[in-house]
Amino acid sequence: MSVLFLFEDIDYYVETTKQVLLYKILDTLQYCSIKFVFVATSMKIDIVDSFEKRIKSRFSHRQVLLYDHKFEIFEENLMSVFDEQLAVVGANPELGSVVGQLRELAKSGAFTDTMISNFDNGK
Repeated sequence: MSVLFLFEDIDYYVETTKQVLLYKILDTLQYCSIKFVFVATSMKIDIVDSFEKRIKSRFSHRQVLLYDHKFEIFEENLMSVFDEQLAVVGANPELGSVVGQLRELAKSGAFTDTMISNFDNGK
């Protein structure tokens, strides 16, 4: 099973909750056998600097910065991240399958609709 977490406007969780929710989610998933992708949106370019050290250590720090606010550009960049990961895990068919499934999940209608709504609200 693969899981995709989508946090719209992660600024709220970083500034108001002392990041407990983020820490609990990431800490719990670290010890599970579930493969997951954590996608968060923010209007701040330097949002990563606002994370606590224990939160930062659980991220791969891959960021897609969008200055143009076009969903098509975001989608292209996200798919290129998945394609890059598929190339890296090519020797491991099981991991490649998981990355492929997550890529397809990110292309699903529910994800796309949520992200388009987020882009429209952010303009």
